[in-house]
Amino acid sequence: MKKTKGRIFYLARLFIAFLFLFLLLAVFLLPLEELLLLLKFQFAPAAMRSIALSATFSIIVVLVFTLITFFAGRFYCSTLCPLGTWQELIAFVPTACGKKKDHRKTRLFIAGIVFGLLLSMCNIGFLFLDPYSLFGRMVRSFSISSIIIFLVITSLPIWKKRFFCTTICPVGTILGLFAEKGVYKLQFNERCVKCGKCEKNCPAGCMDAANGKIDNGRCVRCLKCLSICPAEGLSFSRKDPAPKEDDSRRKFLLDTGLFLGGMILGKAGSFFADKYGKIPAAPVSGILPPGAGSLTSFFKKCTACQACTAVCPEKIIRPAQGGTGPVWLDLSGKGACRYTCKKCMEACPTGALKDLTLKEKQSCKIALAVHLPQNCIAFQDEEQCGLCADACPVKAITLRNNGTPRPVKKDLCIGCGACLKACPASPAAIKIEPIARQLLIKKITLTKEK
Repeated sequence: MKKTKGRIFYLARLFIAFLFLFLLLAVFLLPLEELLLLLKFQFAPAAMRSIALSATFSIIVVLVFTLITFFAGRFYCSTLCPLGTWQELIAFVPTACGKKKDHRKTRLFIAGIVFGLLLSMCNIGFLFLDPYSLFGRMVRSFSISSIIIFLVITSLPIWKKRFFCTTICPVGTILGLFAEKGVYKLQFNERCVKCGKCEKNCPAGCMDAANGKIDNGRCVRCLKCLSICPAEGLSFSRKDPAPKEDDSRRKFLLDTGLFLGGMILGKAGSFFADKYGKIPAAPVSGILPPGAGSLTSFFKKCTACQACTAVCPEKIIRPAQGGTGPVWLDLSGKGACRYTCKKCMEACPTGALKDLTLKEKQSCKIALAVHLPQNCIAFQDEEQCGLCADACPVKAITLRNNGTPRPVKKDLCIGCGACLKACPASPAAIKIEPIARQLLIKKITLTKEK
């Protein structure tokens, strides 16, 4: 039996998709820091980082994926999107495929809201709908949110195959707009025998074999149709697959109106939230990773993808309660924000954590340490200790001649928690207090104090 090129392309695409999924799992679960660059090759995080930081590399990533989609279709969705590949893995469970209803109005309106929020420097839409961030929470946060995401994303493909990708996902919708107007479209050719196998097995439900039509906007380029076609009746072509419909102008205006209406609603929601909304409730400790800025700013940008929690060597970056919301720093004494480390900022793909230089990070005040003499063994038991002063990387804690610590120098302390981690007293003689906004402090020349 002759093997078709379509079968070879399908298997090659599957191999790349599952290899990329395996590597992303290695980043989140092991983690393999050498593969952190892979996190930057995700469309939504790159778009968020482009808006937040005007990052050149992220802008290039967005443009490259957009151009690839315009020329060849939504290969990103079937190859590099981890949630898409996970759904494909689950979709091997035999269920009914076939042509499905096109929820075009719904997906355009959803995408409009999400990207309208994004243009207002607010990533809350992607917090709930970005496939990469959902995948990160699903495999890393070990929370109620991750359980819900796992159950929903696992059950949807069994029920309606790639329903999330073709109806809900804002990334898929945007890329689909470029794919349906693109250069090379997947089409039926003259060899098609109208057997209907492709339509019955299409996970996106975008094929109409009887009428010879394919919705390239919903097609995720899984290439399954090419692999099972007995007559090689499908191919990529630059030809217009069908004559222009009479209502194409009306359809364009309706699509544009829905998308722009969603964007206006998203921008309006962000505006009124900024003007009249309450400051979001602080995470457990109220302390954020370096580069977060203020809670309000971080709340709008963090999509809880858990990349920072995966790479933190001290394991002090924690998911939000319930798993959905901005991460926070646990400076309760079990660990400290290392003075020579900036891995969380390097890993953050969305720009929620500004990628400071190491020198900037070392002067970034994220909290404030406060000494509690009533708990200090040097004060209460007259023991020689000084571990807090030894641990402080910026010398914000110094000792008097009798060995007791002086009050913490507020103008030097960066709130890293190293002093609390080193403190042997129980209860601890140091507490770390949150501050309203992170800032870069100027180092001053230390003078000898009596």
